[in-house]
Amino acid sequence: MMNLFEELGITPEELVKQANNRPQIVGTMRGWVGEIKFREILEALRHRGVIDVIEQIPDQSKRKGDLEVEYRGCKVSIEVKTISKQPKRTTGTDLDGGTYYTGKVEIKSHSKQKQRLDNGDEVNTKLQPAGKFHVLAAMVNLGGGEWKIVYCLNNKLTRTTHPGKGEEDLTSEQMTYLLEKNQSVVIPAPPKSCWTNDLIEVLDEVIATDPKEIPFQGYFVE
Repeated sequence: MMNLFEELGITPEELVKQANNRPQIVGTMRGWVGEIKFREILEALRHRGVIDVIEQIPDQSKRKGDLEVEYRGCKVSIEVKTISKQPKRTTGTDLDGGTYYTGKVEIKSHSKQKQRLDNGDEVNTKLQPAGKFHVLAAMVNLGGGEWKIVYCLNNKLTRTTHPGKGEEDLTSEQMTYLLEKNQSVVIPAPPKSCWTNDLIEVLDEVIATDPKEIPFQGYFVE
């Protein structure tokens, strides 16, 4: 069977050489590999019996997020994002003297879409309404095959205050229902942060939340 490189008539070395000159392609590839690496973490948890099912959420699905897992009888959706630009490295901080990497992950659509907000308003926006997935997993690649990851509940993510060009028609009330398109991330998660380094901790937080507060259909497994 012909592999993809043979089909395209290019070698892996040639592809990498060309991609290195195109930051947007490198960012896309980094995000794709990050999702693969995260799925490896989930597969290890499934093998240990911690989670039961891992499902890829189709791009056109009404469900949001990249992956859905079944944990303690509940379905939890996870959005996976990778810091696309080179993160800032800080060592010897006032927090604990450790090394931290700071950057931003982008949460928005490529084009405007009609979205119905929790207050009943319908808006046309690239921004992501809050509550459409349960957990955000933010990853950073440190080179040499090393990846680090932190997690945050959707309801703890920053809401938008400056929606940007093309979003000027949004009211201040509507913005409170929309996520900030660039979420600031510190990896590993520092103390007293809304982020955590522990996936199981954030999964437990999800299922401990009142289901009525999570606008997600089919939250409990039938």
